[in-house]
Amino acid sequence: MHIVVDAAALAEAAPSVARVVPNRPTTPILAGMLIESGAGAVTLSGFDYESSVRVSVPAEVLRPGSVLVPGRLLAEIAGAFPAGTVAITAEGSEAELTGEGTSFVLQTLPVADYPALPEAPAVSGSVELADFDRAVHQAVIAAGRDELLPIFTGVLIDIDGAELTLMATDRYRMAVRTLAWEPADPQAKAQLLVPARGLGTVTRGLLAGSRVDLGFDPDPTGVPTVSFGGRSRSGEVWQTSRLIDGAYPDFGPLLQVSPDTTVRVATAELREAVRRAALVLERNTPLRLLVDDQHCSLTAASATAGRSSVTLPTVNEFLSEDRIGLAGFNPGYLLDALSVVDTPYVELAITERQRQCLVTGIADLEGNPETGYRHLIKTLRLGN
Repeated sequence: MHIVVDAAALAEAAPSVARVVPNRPTTPILAGMLIESGAGAVTLSGFDYESSVRVSVPAEVLRPGSVLVPGRLLAEIAGAFPAGTVAITAEGSEAELTGEGTSFVLQTLPVADYPALPEAPAVSGSVELADFDRAVHQAVIAAGRDELLPIFTGVLIDIDGAELTLMATDRYRMAVRTLAWEPADPQAKAQLLVPARGLGTVTRGLLAGSRVDLGFDPDPTGVPTVSFGGRSRSGEVWQTSRLIDGAYPDFGPLLQVSPDTTVRVATAELREAVRRAALVLERNTPLRLLVDDQHCSLTAASATAGRSSVTLPTVNEFLSEDRIGLAGFNPGYLLDALSVVDTPYVELAITERQRQCLVTGIADLEGNPETGYRHLIKTLRLGN
């Protein structure tokens, strides 16, 4: 194989692929990154049996072929070349990368031993990159990380015609984001449980103002697979993810919160107040939210560090005769929710009976909550 590729394109493409190359692969061959040349392009691919990434960039192909090189090492050295072009040649057990005054020789891995990459399903529709990027980040923040409960480590993408809904939960909080997309079939319906870890990287490096293509038919091997495609500065990017097997619970009814108290406050001010008040908290100690007529106070205490209190002006409404005005929060969960609300104000709808708080954004203090994004948090029991 002998190809010539733009150095900047290689420096962008190789790290994008390396994100699916495992640090400690169960099979040594998965440490490789596959380089394949075609008509006027070179494709870099990585695979870990669960996810794959392919990036195709323009190239001058002097001698077609393929080579498998250590993936993470290639990602590191790809950025070491000066502006210009990089020539990649492969002969026998070595691959040489040569640029302006710089060269590297890498030991190759046997291409024949590399597993077959999953084929990307046919495109089923597309969505604006900015909208999808926002939705993904708002959803994945609530996904679980316990691999013993794999269902909760995923994000459910529910497709219903021209509407996409992303839902994630770790059983203590839940994030739901709804957005519009353009399906190839206006009657399309599907539920795709996508690993949150892979979904969170889909939009990385894609061109601002572009679109993300989504495909969700099974690949020819019959393995349930979802694909995401787009454009980066260097070329075409495709990522596939094997879907998580299992039925996702219906958590929709939990979003029907009948609050005892609502609190409306400036989002940035509440976020900063939570951060400051929580500085003295020990692990697994709740942050207390106390609500009165025109303020809310965040208080925290620990046996070793001390106490804190931060008070903010708020617009509050008491909807029960008991005037419920006290709730306990995991401060990390509350900060996570506030970090992905991008409206100037936020509403906390708190129910004592269900021990829940529904977080929604609002454009102004007198407006209605925006239902496109809802974040539900379980509140904590408080001692005396």
